[in-house]
Amino acid sequence: MTDPSVTGSSATGRGATYWGLALIAFVAEICLVIGAGELGWTLGRHVGMGAGVGLAVVGAAGVIVVWGLFFSPKAARRISTWPRAIIGGVAGPAMGAALLMLGSPAVAITLLIAGLAVFATQLAMASGATSPPAPAPR
Repeated sequence: MTDPSVTGSSATGRGATYWGLALIAFVAEICLVIGAGELGWTLGRHVGMGAGVGLAVVGAAGVIVVWGLFFSPKAARRISTWPRAIIGGVAGPAMGAALLMLGSPAVAITLLIAGLAVFATQLAMASGATSPPAPAPR
């Protein structure tokens, strides 16, 4: 029999479920960063190349800073689960809707899915149905 503390999963598979959800949340959050950059690029390129690049960097950096301050698992000022899930769940579809209107349907659909994934994974990971695996005994 395999020791669950070594494999990173429990007898019920909670550890594997947790890490699966964490991976989905991570990929969805990366999509939100890329989407913010794409939205900045799409809005700014009509003004000029420099404006497009500048707004892309500002958009992506803004999402990274907000995530680091308020959403990161180790953030000193991490907001509670429901506001975190709602903000993530609204940000993706809102950016996606804007990009859809600006003519980027593929990125828009990706952001819609990413926003819903952030919403669902934040709630599922906080529900207690999943938990991180216990550290291996020393």
